[in-house]
Amino acid sequence: MTIRLATNSEAGIEFGDLLNERLGRSGGARVFAFLLAWDRLRDQLERAPTRNEIARRYGWDRSTAYRDRELLQEATGEQTPERITALLLESVRSGGLGALLATPVIEEVDDREQALRSLADWEPDLGLEELEASRQPRSF
Repeated sequence: MTIRLATNSEAGIEFGDLLNERLGRSGGARVFAFLLAWDRLRDQLERAPTRNEIARRYGWDRSTAYRDRELLQEATGEQTPERITALLLESVRSGGLGALLATPVIEEVDDREQALRSLADWEPDLGLEELEASRQPRSF
């Protein structure tokens, strides 16, 4: 999945709503706090911080920083906060701070991933790799 800013002709979903829909309010708030902490520390360090550096700087235990980064990936598909924070910053520049969570975004899913997610509805205990393997023709 890829998250991008919605164009003027697209409704999209507000970023805060996307987080809450995928992770619940608590999980959405955790990811948002993680994004803000990551972005602030990146500015201070002038480079991308590690999860250990974030935990140390904000007094979190390491497992919290790791869990929150995992929630980010679950909600957005992103391995790091870099691209998402850049999207949100672009939105804030054009719409002010109030636009931060209200940024309309679009999720684009490639056909393979969408097909696997459809299969996941039928086989919820299988991971994407296992689902893909189950789609492969078997030779007898």
